[in-house]
Amino acid sequence: MSPSDARTAPFAFGEAEARAAALAWVHRRWLASPALSRRARGGPIESVWVPFWLIDAQAVAHWEGPGLRGIIEMDFGGLSICAEALADAALMEALEPWPARAFRPHNAQDLADRTVVRATLSRDDAIALAGKRMERELLAAARRGQAAATRERMRLLGVEYPREACEPVLLPLWRFEGHRFGRRWRIAINGSTGKAAGHAAAAS
Repeated sequence: MSPSDARTAPFAFGEAEARAAALAWVHRRWLASPALSRRARGGPIESVWVPFWLIDAQAVAHWEGPGLRGIIEMDFGGLSICAEALADAALMEALEPWPARAFRPHNAQDLADRTVVRATLSRDDAIALAGKRMERELLAAARRGQAAATRERMRLLGVEYPREACEPVLLPLWRFEGHRFGRRWRIAINGSTGKAAGHAAAAS
């Protein structure tokens, strides 16, 4: 993925708003701790353009369960797969949705004052990851309304994608790291919507 090929969404929130959103997210959860709050208020924070693959798809899945078979169809729009291979996938997913209507063509001046993270995940890899995510959502939708014993034994037989599109985009993030009781937390803020999320880093 080349940055010049990617559309962008604008940074709509400055540093003060990003810190306020992070602090509010911390305080709404059991995570609240003086150290993490101090980090959100005044610790190092970075604003970066992060590469994503944005995927739209129509998916048709065949499923079976005890004495049952069926088909379920779903449309997926704006499914974002982070192209930074070392990024926390759960954290990136928690920042959705992204404002697709605000996307605009690449403009080098928009990127000049912030770091552009290097893309390390290929288009094919992103489509494969998106497929796994869509399969989870398709199976969850097929299981709704079924008895508990039936739900546990249901599975997908196969998924077809009559329509699928994938494009590179650069999305605006504020992010920082902090510690709570010895565990490292990654906090990120969607630079277009102000939505904040956090996730504990995996133990090394």
